[in-house]
Amino acid sequence: MSWDALPLELRLLILEFRNKLREKEAIKIQKRYLKFRAPEKAAIDLVLDKLPVDDDAVALCFDDYTRKIVEYCVKVLSGKYYVEFWNIILKCVKDGLVMDKPIVASLRNDFQNNYYSTSKAYNILYERFEAKLCR
Repeated sequence: MSWDALPLELRLLILEFRNKLREKEAIKIQKRYLKFRAPEKAAIDLVLDKLPVDDDAVALCFDDYTRKIVEYCVKVLSGKYYVEFWNIILKCVKDGLVMDKPIVASLRNDFQNNYYSTSKAYNILYERFEAKLCR
C-alpha cells in the first residue's frame, strides 16, 4: 500500500511518531556531544584563567597548579580540536620547562617533582598534537 492510499488519520499518526522519535534522538545526540566536548572547553577555560605565567608569558613549570592543569589536559584532550590554540599553550609550557629546568637532579623536592610531572605530561600532549602542529 502506498503512502497516498493510507487514511489521513493514519498518516498523521505516523508523521507524529516519526517527529517525536527524531526530536528524542536529536536530544540524545546533543547531550552526548556536549558530554564529549565539555571537558575540552573546560580545559581551555582552565588554562586561560588559572595557568601561572610570568610577565613574558612563560609557564611556571615548578608550580603545583601548572602540573595539575597540564595533567588534566592530558586526561581530556584528544589532539583534534583547537590545534592552533594548544600550539601556543604548548610553546608557553615548553619555554617554561626550558627556563625552570632544575640544576641538581639528584635532590628531589616538591618543585622538582612538579617540574618532572609537568614535563612528562607536556611530552604526552606534544605527541597528541605533534602531527597536527607540523601542518
